[in-house]
Amino acid sequence: MKQDNRMDRNYLKGTDGDKMNAILAACGFNLRKLLRALLWLVFKELGRLGLLLQPLKSLVTTLSLTV
Repeated sequence: MKQDNRMDRNYLKGTDGDKMNAILAACGFNLRKLLRALLWLVFKELGRLGLLLQPLKSLVTTLSLTV
């Protein structure tokens, strides 16, 4: 359970350190969650616009023409 939110080792001293560690671990969890949602949204929009596969298609056509 502690490993899920990177709370395995507390380097801060005392009960205040325990509280700060829990808050910082929660902030890190929320930040990773926001980044995941943002990347999902960006890739969704790129896929919708057809820009996600466009560089791959151009690479395949240039490779097939030179071979």
